[in-house]
Amino acid sequence: MRIFGYPQYARRRRDRPIVVALGGFDGVHVAHRRLVDLARERADLLGADVVGLTFWPLPGVTLGLRHESSMLTTPARRALHLAEAGVDHLVTLHFGGTLAKMSPEQFVRDILVEGMAVTEICIGYNFTYGHRGGGNPRTLEGMGSRAGFSVHVLPPVHFDGAMVSSTNIRERIGKGDLPGAERMLGRPHVLDGVVIPGDGRGTEIGIPTANVRTHPHLLHPPSGVYAVDVAGEGLSGVLRGVASIGSSPTFGPGEGGARAVEVHVPSHSADLYGQQLAVGLRERIRDLTRFENPDQLVRAIEGDIERALARGNTTHPGNLRSRSRLC
Repeated sequence: MRIFGYPQYARRRRDRPIVVALGGFDGVHVAHRRLVDLARERADLLGADVVGLTFWPLPGVTLGLRHESSMLTTPARRALHLAEAGVDHLVTLHFGGTLAKMSPEQFVRDILVEGMAVTEICIGYNFTYGHRGGGNPRTLEGMGSRAGFSVHVLPPVHFDGAMVSSTNIRERIGKGDLPGAERMLGRPHVLDGVVIPGDGRGTEIGIPTANVRTHPHLLHPPSGVYAVDVAGEGLSGVLRGVASIGSSPTFGPGEGGARAVEVHVPSHSADLYGQQLAVGLRERIRDLTRFENPDQLVRAIEGDIERALARGNTTHPGNLRSRSRLC
């Protein structure tokens, strides 16, 4: 998959028609992948390329509808999952004041028709566009019939009796329901970050940890101890581990410290400083607890590790890579 900014793609000469899968794609959850499947089916029939058209920053953040630290995926991970889903080219529109103020008609004319020369567009049933979300699937179908492109609308996708959406996934993560979020995502919620030096307290008690500085816009679950799957540059495949998340980490300083993600991987002891890690959150084990002495802390961590290692298989490495391999 090739990645373009919108101005770069709009200037690019194209020899094949394009089918656009259009949306925010935060999380690239199971409904998003069905939308890409629909675009792929249409493209294969037409001999066309599938172009994912998305936004950065996400419209909800720019418009103040949700906090910036609520993303399900970093831009790099979003691109990785869209490539795995079958997108040929990914085009990102900068969602700032100019785009936010465009009328629905301007968006269709300037972006979709003149800028991209779309052949067909695939969207979700609740997609909106243009100033204050004035456009919807029905208006896009009407504009498409006049401008010469067709529109395909994916109906709602339900799982476990609930509609699959980025909003519902965020709610589950916010409640600590990682298995519920995982079922809608089709994989664990991942915290991507880089390992930075910590205070060394984990090493002092014989349980070394990696202090992970995560992407500032990623959504964190509630403070607690979690069973995780970990992948990264210095690890062989995906390994099981335990993570402490919160301002009073189990493996680190006491109350009042900055919010932290500290990861212990029992089967790995080498130095990971400066390396990229992907931490897949699988299950919440317990609340963070302030212990009276190091022995209590060690016993609690040993119990956490035992529970984490007793889980089923780790996530396939292809879904937990910490860096995308994109051309």
